[in-house]
Amino acid sequence: FPWKSEYRDWFGIFFEKLIAYKEKHGSFYGVTQDKEIGSTANNIRVAYKGTGNIKLTDEMIEKLNSIGFPWEVIHRDWFEIFLEKLIAYKEKHGDFYGVTQDKEIGSTVRNLRCAYKGIVSIKLTSEMIEKLEAIGFTWEADPKLAQDKKFNSFYEKLVKYKETRGSFYGITQDKKIHTAVGHIRKLYKDKEWDKLTPEMIEKLNSIGFTWEAEYGEWFEPFFEKLVEYKKAHNGFDGATQDKEIGLKVSSVRKSYNGKGRYKLTPEMIDRLNSIGFPWSATPKQVKEDDLTI
Repeated sequence: FPWKSEYRDWFGIFFEKLIAYKEKHGSFYGVTQDKEIGSTANNIRVAYKGTGNIKLTDEMIEKLNSIGFPWEVIHRDWFEIFLEKLIAYKEKHGDFYGVTQDKEIGSTVRNLRCAYKGIVSIKLTSEMIEKLEAIGFTWEADPKLAQDKKFNSFYEKLVKYKETRGSFYGITQDKKIHTAVGHIRKLYKDKEWDKLTPEMIEKLNSIGFTWEAEYGEWFEPFFEKLVEYKKAHNGFDGATQDKEIGLKVSSVRKSYNGKGRYKLTPEMIDRLNSIGFPWSATPKQVKEDDLTI
């Protein structure tokens, strides 16, 4: 039984795998990224410099030299692999738009862009820069990316809203997207095509998005709840204190007097009159409102 471990116990196995790696890949580029032998290759390089806990014999060094093992980590160990994936990304997508969102290379892209500006400590050589620029790599993030991500999120919510309700009826009452709906409509009305692109407009048109607020978007849901309130309370006393319709009741009354934010059509007024909606608070209600804390 050998009390001391011989180099063949681990080195021989590693050496065979190293040769197999070179035969498969054509070189040792990216060897430190290999799950099976990467850590050993890195430790051997460290040991060659006189540090680490591996003892390299002259025979080991000679065998490694015989197959051209590189003792220094060169940028191709990671850069060449990254470059290949970057080229594959462009071939698949046509450009580098959205590359920072790619799970495999996105973080490296961000780090390289920061390195180019001198923000992080990655060593970006002139050769790397030339290779990246040769494939049309952009050093600045696409300004449209954040805008498009935000729009796509909004679009998905719109689709879900329509699938749930069958239309965009009452959408301005939806707490999650009513603000965005108003913003998109304003951009369309003001023709701000730098923010609302033809592609965005086409996507919204494809799902039947309404560019103008429709009559029923706020009034119909309000009217239905108003009818329910009257049935439940046998009248409209205390309606302004109701959590669901109170604010609208007050606003509608102000609009009737020409001071509110809602545009009341003759049809709306007729329908409200038909259910006996009071256009001013009753004395009892005013008194109750004054006592509300």
